[in-house]
Formats: sequence, C-alpha cells, structure tokens
Amino acid sequence: MQNLRLYFRLAGISMQRQLEYRFSFFMQILAQFIITISEFIGLAALFQGFGNIHGWTLWQVAFFYSMIALGFSISSLFTRGLDITPQLIKSGELDRYFLRPRPVLLQLLGFEFTLRRMGRLIQGIIVFILAVVNLQMHLDALKLLLILWSIMGSVFLFTGLMLGQATLSFWTIEGLEIMNSFTYGGLETGRYPLTVYKGWFRKFFTFVIPLGCVNYYSILHILEIEDPLGSSKLFQGLAPLGGVLFFFLGLFIWRMGLKHYKSTGS
Repeated sequence: MQNLRLYFRLAGISMQRQLEYRFSFFMQILAQFIITISEFIGLAALFQGFGNIHGWTLWQVAFFYSMIALGFSISSLFTRGLDITPQLIKSGELDRYFLRPRPVLLQLLGFEFTLRRMGRLIQGIIVFILAVVNLQMHLDALKLLLILWSIMGSVFLFTGLMLGQATLSFWTIEGLEIMNSFTYGGLETGRYPLTVYKGWFRKFFTFVIPLGCVNYYSILHILEIEDPLGSSKLFQGLAPLGGVLFFFLGLFIWRMGLKHYKSTGS
C-alpha cells in the first residue's frame, strides 16, 4: 500500500508538471488525436473500396480497432519510464534507482504519467461509440464486463511487452527496434480479426504473444459471432487471461534482468 500511495504521488507530480503549460499540453493531445484519427479514416477508406475484408464489415473491424486502441493507450499512459530504460542505462542514471529504498519498477512506472498520450485514448473511445451505435449492439451487464475484461487483458499484454523490451536493455544496452514490431506492430495487428492472417501468424499471436486472446476471441463473444476458427464460448470468455499471464511472465523476466544488471560505469 505504501508503494501504491507513492506511485499515485509520483503520477500526481508528473501530471502537475505537464499541466504547467496548458496550451502546449492541449496542443500535444490534439496533435496525437489528429494523427490517430487519420489512421481510422484510412481504414474507412479501405472499406469504401472493398466493401468488406474476408466477410468482416467496416464497423465490426472498427470495434476490433477501438478495443485494441483503448488497451494500448491506457498502457502507454504509465509505461514511459520503461520506454526510456535504455537511455537510463547508457547514461548511468539507472544506478540511482537501485540506491533508493523502493522497487526499481515502481520508480520507472512513476517516472512520467504521459497525459499527452490521451489523444489516442480519446480517439479509441470515439471509434468505440461509433462502432457500438452502427452495429446496434445491446450492451448488457455481461457484455460490459467482457469488454472491460478484454481491455484489461490488452493493458496487461502491452505492459508485459514493454517490460520485455526494457529487460532486453540490460544485456543489449541499446533498445532493440525489433521489439517495436511486437508493441506498435501488435497494435496494428490487433486492429483486424485473426482470420485475415495466415495460419502460422494466427498461432504466433495466440500462443506466443496472446494478442488474439485479448482482442479477437473475446470480441467474437461480445458481437455474438460464430468463430470461423472453431473456438468455444468458454474459451472466448477466458481468453483475455492470456494477457494477464503474459504480464506476469514479463515481470518474471524483468526480475531476472535486474539480477544480471551491471552498471555501464558512465
């Protein structure tokens, strides 16, 4: 509880610092919103040309798009410290984190609560509402819980990926760009149903990096669509647990990395 209170205090200080220059802050949010909403406009233009993709309509894919965007954007709000871990290692600043009487991970997560990334979150909420309205979805209590459960799974998954990327820096010093293919690339992949991809690709993003578990299977349950891949309703409801398990795997690897950390001496 002390660590949790400390995190909220650090996050509060970070937010106060970012709100110091209000105009700049709101312009950054607006800029990110415009960039991300243009991505959805491009997606809509694609459907204008083709009508559907493998039988999936625009608003069905928009629902996939919004759900993965919400999970990713929430995770990105508090993982800025993990993103800059390679710079902290190279500069020697990370040594200071080890000397403080609090967990290193807590300090990194409290480094910055990146409010300017709310532009993507706002965009995700807008696309979500548009998808729900156009699909004429009836959101009962069970579906709302499954939506929250799926988003939570996405948050855990992307946070686990960021942990893995930060952990690699203990051995590579430089951050590896290949990890971005799993974080930002995972965001792009999760915008579409798994059925549009090849079999080996579907298996990789189900059993290795469980992106399909936190998005595709649970959304089928929410949209009441029979799975072309043959998954059961029970599996679809439990699937987001894969993102939670992936996070704890990333946490385990992170702790191994901490034990092997050696200062650069800079």
